Amino acid sequence: MGSVGSSGLTAGRGARLVATILLIVLAALRPAVAQQQSAAPAAGFAAPPRSIADIAAVLDSDKPDPAKLARYATLADAQPPAG
Repeated sequence: MGSVGSSGLTAGRGARLVATILLIVLAALRPAVAQQQSAAPAAGFAAPPRSIADIAAVLDSDKPDPAKLARYATLADAQPPAG
């Protein structure tokens, strides 16, 4: 059998006791973790568009700024710095 420590438990019984306590703690925490995981997506979830008309409406509502487009085109066409 295992050696007896200062607590009077054998090494095998002590390991089983620690494993049992760990399983009890994990089982107690499991519902709380599951509840947090199920509630999280609902808070920030937005349903996707339902048809191509909805997608087209979103794309048509966002018009690019001509000044920004001209600036970006100038930056893209510029020669890279030497070095």
